[in-house]
Amino acid sequence: MPTFFSSECVAIFVVFTCIAFVLEGCDQGMASISAQLMGSERQPSCNVQLSHVVASAAAYQVSDGDDYQKWRNMLQNDGWNLKNRYSKNKLSSDDAADLWIRSGECILAFRGSDDITDFIHDVMVLPVSFNGLQDVSSGVVDEFKPFLELILQDKQTVDVSCPNAFVVTGHSLGGAMAQLFSVLVNRQDDPLKWSRKVDAVYTIGSMPISKVQLTNGQRPDGCFNGKNIFNANVDDGEDGTIYTDFAYFVPTAHQFKHVKREQVFVHSAGSRTFSCSEEVPSDKLKRVNLLIWKSMHGLSRYVDAVYRDATSSAEGDAWPPSVLASNLSCIS
Repeated sequence: MPTFFSSECVAIFVVFTCIAFVLEGCDQGMASISAQLMGSERQPSCNVQLSHVVASAAAYQVSDGDDYQKWRNMLQNDGWNLKNRYSKNKLSSDDAADLWIRSGECILAFRGSDDITDFIHDVMVLPVSFNGLQDVSSGVVDEFKPFLELILQDKQTVDVSCPNAFVVTGHSLGGAMAQLFSVLVNRQDDPLKWSRKVDAVYTIGSMPISKVQLTNGQRPDGCFNGKNIFNANVDDGEDGTIYTDFAYFVPTAHQFKHVKREQVFVHSAGSRTFSCSEEVPSDKLKRVNLLIWKSMHGLSRYVDAVYRDATSSAEGDAWPPSVLASNLSCIS
C-alpha cells in the first residue's frame, strides 16, 4: 500500500495551510481597513441608547434636590462616570456640555437653552458659513463656538476613552449643537482634525440647524445612526395629524432643516417613525398649541418617553403612568 502521508506531503500541506491562514488574515485586515476608510459606525449598546436622554437632561444646571441632580445620580448609579464638563461662564448662567464614559462608550451631551442669551440664540437665524458648512443658523454657531474650542483642547480624551461608541446628544438648543458638532466631526475633509468619528446622534426636542440638510460624511447615504426624537399628540391612530413639539419648527420661517437621520414622534400609544430616507409629510405635521408647548417640550416627558424607568409618577411634565412606553430606544 502506498504511503499517502509522506513527510514531503505533510510539509507541503503545512505550508499551504499557513499560506491560507495568512491570506485569510490579510483579507480580514483589509476588510477592517476598508471599514475604517468607509467610516463604518460602531453600534452603541442598549445602555447608551437608553441613557442619552438622561445625559441630555442632566446637562442642565445641577442643584440639590431638583430633577437634574436626580438624573445625574441615575447615570452614576448605572456606572457612568462624568469624565469632563466643558463649561463657558456667562453673567446669567453657566453653559455646559458633559462627557460621560462607561465601559469604553461615551456620551457627549450639550445643555439646551436656560438663560436670556440662549433664547436670543434660538431666534438668531441669519444663515452663515461655518467651517466649510453653508447656511447654518447664526445663533447656533454663536452658541457653539466657545464649546468647540474647549472640546478640541480635550479631544485626546475622546480618542482614548471611547473605543466602543461615541454618541452625541442634547435637548433643544443643545440638540442643535449636537447636530452641528457631529456633522463637523464626520466630514470627509475633517476640518476639526478629529480622528474619533461620531457613531450616532440622538437629540430630543431639538431645533433644526441649517437651510440645507446636513449629512454624515462617513456614509454614502449621508445618514447618521441615532434618532431625532419629539414628543407629540397624534389624531386618529397611524394616519392622523402629528401635533409635535414647537422646537421642531424653529425657525420655520426660514425653512431650516434637521441633520439627516431617523425621526421619531412619541405619542400616547407609542411612536411614529420615519426612516432616514423618508420625508415627514408636511400636511400631517403641525405645531402643538402654544398653551401646552412647555409640557410638550419638558425634559421629564422626554426622559419618560425614552427611558421610562427614569420617572415613576406624572409629576411635572412627565407622561402619565397610563401612557404606554414606546419601543424607540434600543436595538439589542
